Amino acid sequence: MAVALAKKEGARLVVATDPDADRVGIATIEGDKVRLFNGNETGVLVENFLLKEKLRRGEMPTSPYIVKTIVTTPLAQKLAAGMGVGCKDVLTGFKYIGEAIDAYKCENFIFGMEESYGYLVGTHARDKDSVSAVMAIVEAFCYYTSQGKSLETALDEIYRQYGYYEAKLYYKSFEGKSGMEFMSSFMKNLCQNPLKEVCGKKVVKFTDYNLGVDGLPKSDVLKFEGEDFSLIVRPSGTEPKIKFYISVRSQTSAAALSLCNEIEAFVKSLA
Repeated sequence: MAVALAKKEGARLVVATDPDADRVGIATIEGDKVRLFNGNETGVLVENFLLKEKLRRGEMPTSPYIVKTIVTTPLAQKLAAGMGVGCKDVLTGFKYIGEAIDAYKCENFIFGMEESYGYLVGTHARDKDSVSAVMAIVEAFCYYTSQGKSLETALDEIYRQYGYYEAKLYYKSFEGKSGMEFMSSFMKNLCQNPLKEVCGKKVVKFTDYNLGVDGLPKSDVLKFEGEDFSLIVRPSGTEPKIKFYISVRSQTSAAALSLCNEIEAFVKSLA
């Protein structure tokens, strides 16, 4: 309905929040083409805008940093590093981003993001806030438009510099007591017998967050990393399901999407 109204009014940007105004999604309209942006893409576009503008205006604080969850695209860290900005990785859940703001110097915080459409611009809150995010999104849209770029073009420029990233979330639900028992058994077995390769690609690093990693709280999360991919497995904290977060990087958009689809098919065979 929002897209239909936007077309009727001749608008180029569609922004929508959920009822409690913490998550936000966007779409752009160019002629007859409607482009929906996922949470990672929107976050990276806003991050790129915020960091570049702070650098241009000479407003970058000392030891600046962004915060993202471990299941959010690695591109956010790459982009930040490219502009001399640090990146703090925290567990899934925006409360951990809020805690990181307090754990590090509050005045040096720039941006917080998670792949599930949650963002925080500024330090007025310790939770995702779509109101401030909407303002930043609209400013970013105007910023890129003033340079003659669509959001899609701006995103492609970032990809050309850092590599093309693709991400997918696959989950499988389990019902009843037997389902919960299977989930527990599955995670335990995967931990004790970690994957050695994924789709013929070698796993070069395995991380068990239950052991406590980088000062983070212990959590039932497993991460498998290869040269150009990562696979994170975690049970949902609110629903009887196991979530698989896939992230890949390649030199072309088509290759990244192809590898992402391959890993998704592989994941479906696991559980």
